[in-house]
Amino acid sequence: MSRPALRITRHDAADGTARFDFEVWNPWTAAYEPQPDLAGALKQVDALLDRVRQVWVNQDPVQSTLRDVPDPDLPEDLEWAEFRVSAQANRVHETRNFDALHWRKAMGGRSGAIETTCNEVGFRSN
Repeated sequence: MSRPALRITRHDAADGTARFDFEVWNPWTAAYEPQPDLAGALKQVDALLDRVRQVWVNQDPVQSTLRDVPDPDLPEDLEWAEFRVSAQANRVHETRNFDALHWRKAMGGRSGAIETTCNEVGFRSN
């Protein structure tokens, strides 16, 4: 089953400040889509998750065309982290980052996955 995912990438400036990019993996387009902020990204993950769940529940043939998150292809000098979530009844949240490329089950469900993903790149929401 394909799963939507949220990726946060950290970009450090010469002056020591950091900029963060938020992207959501869309299983229909098989691409990461930029989001304006963490709240917008989480909203998009939820919307895609609802769509994937409907496809799965209805056993819609389109599910064979949906694509899961690919292996990372980011430059090694970038710090990034992401989480993905399954659309099944017992939702499973998994995380990975620039230092650990394999998916790991997140402790604490959704909130734990979000916290882990943010912490891995040093993002603090206001």
